[in-house]
Amino acid sequence: MKKAIYLLFFLPFVLSLIAPIQDGDPALYAEVSREIVINRDFLHLKANNEIFYEKPPLFFWFQSLFMKFTGINEVSARLPLFISLILTLFFIYRIAFLFYNKKTAINSLIITLTSSAFFVMVIQPKIDLLLICFLYGALWSVFEYRNSGRKFFLFLYLLFTSCGVLTKGPIGVLWPLFFLIIAYLFKFVNFKEIKIIIILSIFSVIPFLAWLKMVYNHIGKEGVFYLAIGQTFGRFVSGKFPKTGDPLYLFHSFLWAFLPWTIVFIYGIFKNLKNLCKKEIYFLSIPFLTLLISSFERWKMPQHSFPALIGAVIFTGFALNNEIPEIIFYITELILVLFVLFLTFFCFPNIISVLIFFVLLFIFTLSFRNKNSHIFLSVITSLTFVSMFFIFIEMVKYNAPIRMGKFLKDKDSKIYLFNTMKYYAIPFYSGKFVVYVNNMKEIAKIREHKAYLIINRRDKGKLIKLKKKFKIKEIKKFKHFYTSKPNIKFLLRNLRKNVIDTFYLYIIKNNLERKVGSGTLTTKEILV
Repeated sequence: MKKAIYLLFFLPFVLSLIAPIQDGDPALYAEVSREIVINRDFLHLKANNEIFYEKPPLFFWFQSLFMKFTGINEVSARLPLFISLILTLFFIYRIAFLFYNKKTAINSLIITLTSSAFFVMVIQPKIDLLLICFLYGALWSVFEYRNSGRKFFLFLYLLFTSCGVLTKGPIGVLWPLFFLIIAYLFKFVNFKEIKIIIILSIFSVIPFLAWLKMVYNHIGKEGVFYLAIGQTFGRFVSGKFPKTGDPLYLFHSFLWAFLPWTIVFIYGIFKNLKNLCKKEIYFLSIPFLTLLISSFERWKMPQHSFPALIGAVIFTGFALNNEIPEIIFYITELILVLFVLFLTFFCFPNIISVLIFFVLLFIFTLSFRNKNSHIFLSVITSLTFVSMFFIFIEMVKYNAPIRMGKFLKDKDSKIYLFNTMKYYAIPFYSGKFVVYVNNMKEIAKIREHKAYLIINRRDKGKLIKLKKKFKIKEIKKFKHFYTSKPNIKFLLRNLRKNVIDTFYLYIIKNNLERKVGSGTLTTKEILV
């Protein structure tokens, strides 16, 4: 029975592998990896055939490797993250086991698999889970070395930190080094070991320096400066990053990222406040200090709070060994059931989510007669994630770039996109590069006999000016909302029509003719 429950915890992540890649960073990163495959060039990164060096290459190398062997699709884009999740679970289990015992380690595994942040990091295939995997792997390596004395684990620390830097820049080694310095202050690492760790941390930057040299040779010092300094330290001082006004932004981002265990975590702190030993204080200091330091960033993103999760996960795993009032679990379960009720019946109704809702009601009722409250909460959370997967599928139907890309996949003409932000889901799904045009003069210069033009509803009327030069025919329209940032008006189906935009897909044929000798050739005939 327990094995079946553990398999259930993996179900949302397995389902997430086939979810569409919605626009924003996930589609951008997937497109960079796709172009590595089609260009057979893993050194010169491109997105929509334009130079891309905003991130180090390791994540894209992993994605492109899977795309090479399993095809260019959603599954191959997420497989690196799914494998990262498996490794992360192992690292968390071992760290919790080394500090506490098997029971705490299993609790920590369950909490990880049923924490919102980890589900989000797989269904939204971005770099963060890979970075966290290397961060936790570096910590595990040092604690295993401390436990066994085998120098092999020091080599693993060097490997994980080197990979972390190649994934997200200097932050890939700064976070594990910072967590281990805290461990040194608590005497979990001695002075000799911390010296070795600092030396290895310096050496771990060497592969990244080699990458920076290649970037310098290709695009100059601007790209090097951004990768080495801007994306890590520039967030604190550079005026190029928009300033977030809320100083507590990452603290409340962490609270939702750790749902549904946030209430148990907070209660565990107050319950054990008088009896905290060094181990508990160490794991609590990780989230507190991480969030405190990150809060000084000018530009804060929710994922910047995710490195703090390891401390909260293991501390909560420990807290579950002590008596926690059943009412806390019941309240959390009820919140989840009501959350599924809201999303299913008021936002994105679908038959599977409706069925899951009634299953959740049954399990919630059943939990009142059993003592394993944290297991019931975990099961309800996992089923909530399954429901959210099907709700996500319904939601991204409003992500027009995905549908436009799929529609244009088998079309052989060039794609033009007028006067809008860049959408990388179109080239990823269509397999074709998109030409962005900013005004009607640029459209008028189109020389192809036939091309596809995507235009926003607000600019649709401008096409009248082009009808003398082109035969223009609307062939499809797509409802659109930027689903990466949903708001309450979009979520509520009764209000959704007020915020939905529309993209129109036109086929345009050039009317221009050119006299050749005594005859007349159309543009198409000239091109042929």
